[in-house]
Amino acid sequence: MKSKQHYIVYGLLIGIVAVLVYFGRAILPPFILAAIFAYILNPLVDFIAHKLKLPRGLSVAIIYVFLIGIISFAAINITVKISEESSQLASEAKVIMTQTNNHIAALPSWLQPLATDAFETIRSSAVPNKRISSYIPGALNRTLGVLIFLTAGFYFLKDGKNYKTGFLNLFTGEMRFEVETVLMKINRILGDYLRGQFLMIIIMSTLFYV
Repeated sequence: MKSKQHYIVYGLLIGIVAVLVYFGRAILPPFILAAIFAYILNPLVDFIAHKLKLPRGLSVAIIYVFLIGIISFAAINITVKISEESSQLASEAKVIMTQTNNHIAALPSWLQPLATDAFETIRSSAVPNKRISSYIPGALNRTLGVLIFLTAGFYFLKDGKNYKTGFLNLFTGEMRFEVETVLMKINRILGDYLRGQFLMIIIMSTLFYV
């Protein structure tokens, strides 16, 4: 009988989660990414809070400042490189256009209009015709997503243990023990995997940047 009740409760929980995911799928990605981000960095926050005897919120803030500094430094350097390469590409494009126009001028007069039209078609297709205003909604959505991600990640890191305790309080007795055991197993396996992937990304990004 107890086993049957367990299955009913698990089924209801899965159903509730599925409904929430379905109706909130448009706004869920930043929260999901924030949860993964907090899950990966949670051991680092624990280490700083325990070793330095700092409040957990301050420990999270220190990590945020450090990460934002690294990301800003990398973004500035990447932007400079992109700007330099864009300038070089623009210079080369001008040379190519000049050479192409000279080649077109050397063609027979009856072939020049056809070659000019073909060249203008290729050049216009290579240059985007969209106005800057058309990119504003997408930029605003991404900015809002980043802000949600940072805010949610901060509170997941700061109060994540309280969320876990609150979830476990939904269960009592033997069922609570079973759920806690399952969560511990998932935490061990998933935590090792995600942190390994995160470390691999850092190593590959560093090698690529260098």
